Amino acid sequence: MSSDWLPRTRQGQLDMAKNWASLFETNGTKWEIAAPEITIFTTKITKAEEALAIAVSSERTSSTTALVDQRFSDLVAYMRFIKQRKFYKPILSNADFVDLGLKPPKEKRSAVPTPVNRARGWVAGSIPSVIIVQWEYLDELSDDQRSNFCVRVNYGVVTEDPVAQSALTGKHYYLSEPPRSPEQLPADFSTKRRKHAIAFPAEDSGKRAWFALRVENSKGEKGPWGEMFSGIIP
Repeated sequence: MSSDWLPRTRQGQLDMAKNWASLFETNGTKWEIAAPEITIFTTKITKAEEALAIAVSSERTSSTTALVDQRFSDLVAYMRFIKQRKFYKPILSNADFVDLGLKPPKEKRSAVPTPVNRARGWVAGSIPSVIIVQWEYLDELSDDQRSNFCVRVNYGVVTEDPVAQSALTGKHYYLSEPPRSPEQLPADFSTKRRKHAIAFPAEDSGKRAWFALRVENSKGEKGPWGEMFSGIIP
């Protein structure tokens, strides 16, 4: 991803992160940012701020630089995750982007059909730490739809302690209980391939992964959800 939106200095990155956290307090629900995600984010801010304070103090040691690099790398990676996963939805206005210190996205003007089609998915196979998801369109598509449509796959993994598991694996798709609706599935990717292999960390072996699909066009407009399905990560 391009980094032109991210401040170049550590303090600038920290200030932007704190501004985001402040905005999440009032807009988190509206922007569909879940409370556990905000907790993870504020924890990463605190750790980065602590490391930076040590780096400019008399307590600095030879390992301080490595600590600062690690904690800011962790914070920035999560900011990129939030930006990509949460901010490019119709629910954010141009004013919201300005408040976040980001440039509003450019409008897409191409004449692309709005998807009303559905897709059905299932677990087609697995190998150690990998689940293979396969899917099909349930409705016939026109040539224009086929060229402009893909499927968005949302997924999440159920674990007893999502925060601890996230800290262990560096992934942010964990759920404390089986999802009641597809909107609760925190991770996603889009694909035109009818069969897709998803690799999971070894620490996720034995956990149940849940999936839901919906058709999406090249403008990001989404069709109705298909039925959720699940599989055990080998």
